[in-house]
Amino acid sequence: VAIASIMAEAKNFDGVIHEDLVRHTLLNSIRISRNQFTSEYGDLVIACDSSSNWRKEVYPYYKASRAKTRQKSTMDWNEVYRILNKIKDEIHDNFPYPTIKVETAEADDIIGTVAKMCDKENLQCNIVSGDKDFMQLMNDHIFMFAPGTRKTPHPIIYNSVKVEEKWGVPPNKIIDLLGLMGDSSDNVPGVVGVGEKT
Repeated sequence: VAIASIMAEAKNFDGVIHEDLVRHTLLNSIRISRNQFTSEYGDLVIACDSSSNWRKEVYPYYKASRAKTRQKSTMDWNEVYRILNKIKDEIHDNFPYPTIKVETAEADDIIGTVAKMCDKENLQCNIVSGDKDFMQLMNDHIFMFAPGTRKTPHPIIYNSVKVEEKWGVPPNKIIDLLGLMGDSSDNVPGVVGVGEKT
């Protein structure tokens, strides 16, 4: 959500990042999610990435293509991360939203853990993200809302398309499918001869 906010603003200003505008856009996005979902799903929880990542220790090429893309970009990524870290600290210090950051973990790890805890306790959980990796968690308790695509979260719908219609497998098999086919966004090669490769 944070990176999406920055990218949206950068497009409007030819790659120039304005801290106050990023802050406004991100806080407004959080406000919209809170207003839309808190009454039904409970407290908003903000998951934050750590600066280090356990996946890179296990698989050094994890998301390597993103680093190459950032190097080619005219955007100042050091400034992007400085702004994000500053806003993250401001949210933690000044807002009532629980913020969770775990060293060496991605926000994805935290979101997955919280979702599984909710599912185990038969509590509903709504993940606000457009990241297709979260589809593997979707079931009768775990919903997913991709901002800008649907008005209502749904346990088996992603970007207005039923998961099984789009991918040919139920949500809990998405992780297996992506592992076999590969996932270029995470630089996971997949199995030779399965799916389209870049």
